[in-house]
Amino acid sequence: MTMKPMGEKGFTLTELIVAMFIMAAIMASVIGAFITLSRNVKIEAKGAETQVEDVLGLELLRYDIEMAGYGLPTSITAPPALGVAYTEAAAASAALYPNLANFVPNQFTIGPNAFNDVSNEPRALIFSTNGHAGADSAAYNDTDVLVIKSQISAQNTVARKWSIRYCNTVDSSSCSNQQWNDATGDYTSNRDFYPGNRVIVVAQNTKTLVTSPGGTWSFTLSQWPDPTNTAGLPNPSYFNMFLIYGVDNVTDTVNPTLSRPFNRVDYYLQRDTRNFPARCHPNSYTLYRGVVDQTVNGVRQEQPIMDCVVDFKAVFGLDTNFDYVVDTWVNSKNAVWNLSTAAMVRQYIREARVYILTHDGGKDPDYTFKGGSITYDGAAYNAKTFPFDNTTLPGYQNYRWKLLKLAVKTVNIVQ
Repeated sequence: MTMKPMGEKGFTLTELIVAMFIMAAIMASVIGAFITLSRNVKIEAKGAETQVEDVLGLELLRYDIEMAGYGLPTSITAPPALGVAYTEAAAASAALYPNLANFVPNQFTIGPNAFNDVSNEPRALIFSTNGHAGADSAAYNDTDVLVIKSQISAQNTVARKWSIRYCNTVDSSSCSNQQWNDATGDYTSNRDFYPGNRVIVVAQNTKTLVTSPGGTWSFTLSQWPDPTNTAGLPNPSYFNMFLIYGVDNVTDTVNPTLSRPFNRVDYYLQRDTRNFPARCHPNSYTLYRGVVDQTVNGVRQEQPIMDCVVDFKAVFGLDTNFDYVVDTWVNSKNAVWNLSTAAMVRQYIREARVYILTHDGGKDPDYTFKGGSITYDGAAYNAKTFPFDNTTLPGYQNYRWKLLKLAVKTVNIVQ
């Protein structure tokens, strides 16, 4: 018989097997926790990315609504006619929108030309249901198109500029343009105009569009402050002054004059099938901001500002008894008040609210959304309740849905 030497120690095979099972269990737990943590980090990262995108998009939309009406001219003659001819947005065509076939649904079911004011006074705010009649119309045709008109809607450096034209003599024979003399010397960022800027002139006291003696309303600056008035700007009376609003820079050498005496931006939903984000619910859309350019055709220059959106809704707050307090809310399907003219828009609209239904991050199998619907606001606001269902939004339960709300006073819409 072989005896184990005194003091020699070790593990039996049974002890080793038990230890290995314990270690395997610990490792499995650690690896499982790591995988869960890694997945949660990815979800949180996508959520943070979405939140930053949402904040930037909302701020841009808020600013556009707040500036609605800024610098818009009123009628020279008898409203609603503005008194001059202009063109706005052209009807959709493959020639103007070569990538149209890549978008679902077709954003031109209600075309950009449907919101034109046809040489009338421009309306600062317009809304409409999208009217899409495609396969996904059940979810889509109740979303809105929001159209905003102002000088600053284009968000270019020229549209941020303005000045004053005044006369130094009673007979208006000697007039000047106000030069702000910004110290930067950078014409793209300071307040002074520069050669190539296209401007309009508006009477300070009446807000009417002012034309030259020959009927010109679009003026292109060749210098600034233009002491000899090479641009041919009209002269005010000694007791009045004119406001000069920047609109755009000369970009179309074939048609160097402005197409319209204001800028315009449209907000709407559509989905680009070429590069739609994989994290978004497959039946969601992208919120687009489309600036209608100043070319003779008036084409939307589209910019995606928010992904994973399933609904975009606008309501207007009206002051119907003229006490400067909103007393009635209307939506695009219940616009019982007449907002078909610029005068009506100026008279009634005092606030705009926008609701955007979207989700944070991507699909999460470990998350379950609680609730079968989202109510946008109380009945008094004439908004809506969005119902979730697996027909319109298959697998909606695994997305973190949220409702973004924006309430903006329309301080630049004035009567």
